[in-house]
Amino acid sequence: AAAELVAAGADLIVTGTAVEKSQDVASFISELTSSIRR
Repeated sequence: AAAELVAAGADLIVTGTAVEKSQDVASFISELTSSIRR
């Protein structure tokens, strides 16, 4: 989903709730940044 948002022109992705609910924040952020870089 993050890659789709970036491809659509998003300059910012709000992740607050997802980070708060994540059991493994580092893994969540890693997955997010990896999908954006593709």
